[in-house]
Amino acid sequence: MNPDLAVAQPLLPAAAQLAGGLLFLNGQRLDLATQDAVLAVPAPGRPGTADLLVFCRSAERLAALAGRLSHYGKYSHLVFPARGAALKGNWEAAASPLRADLPGKTKEK
Repeated sequence: MNPDLAVAQPLLPAAAQLAGGLLFLNGQRLDLATQDAVLAVPAPGRPGTADLLVFCRSAERLAALAGRLSHYGKYSHLVFPARGAALKGNWEAAASPLRADLPGKTKEK
């Protein structure tokens, strides 16, 4: 829970940055004091395996968060605001034999 920035930052993909108590995710500014976040990141030294970075400020919220995660297994990152629906998404694929950029096609949002 709440890994040190020096530990967490090198694990994050380019779409995510940490600065103090803020998470910048795909250009969106998120305050980790009022929102909980779970990020799946590649496990260092273990290809094909992921680690979870969990940012949560209270034990009560952490217990509630644990119960919700099983419903979101297909996502790379989740942010749970104090109220409302979870923000969810997937990291953009890097180089992969399963990815091809087609000429003339624009990236969908």
